[in-house]
Amino acid sequence: MCRRYLTKSNMTSLKPSNFAPQEVVIVRLIDAPLIDVWQAWADASILRKWWGSKHCFCTYVTIHFTPGGKYFANRRSTEGTTWWSTGEYKEIVSRRKIVMSDRFADRHGNVLTARQAGWDASWEHQRLITLEFSEHSEQTFLKLRHSGIPANKHQACIQCWEEALDKLETVLRSPL
Repeated sequence: MCRRYLTKSNMTSLKPSNFAPQEVVIVRLIDAPLIDVWQAWADASILRKWWGSKHCFCTYVTIHFTPGGKYFANRRSTEGTTWWSTGEYKEIVSRRKIVMSDRFADRHGNVLTARQAGWDASWEHQRLITLEFSEHSEQTFLKLRHSGIPANKHQACIQCWEEALDKLETVLRSPL
């Protein structure tokens, strides 16, 4: 497994303020064929098995995996806190690219502001997740970009994505 973290702030000499929106970039080589990694993002029954960080699990997810389609999912912590999110698939290029919006939501799928969802107001109302995939032998190269992340939540976002991707790899090692 190969990991690299890039941020807009370390790609430029400008120092953003503590609350300037940031882009998290994670580059990872996943030890699974591209078709399996792609399906893990496109199939709700697989996504449910790995969506969320180490101490979270997904109890509900719906996906309409087509451009303009929506997703709606939750993450529940082991302490019992539940977070809901929703978004729209902006672009899907089969086995190459997924671009989707990312918004806070309530348990009915209604879009919320960060404050309404219990987060601080530094979060952008709509964030964007861009996934790029390429196959290398029996492995998959994944580049994940998550934009609209406040600088003060940057490291936590990286940790959450890394833990989720670790869970994804575990799921992909078992029969789908």
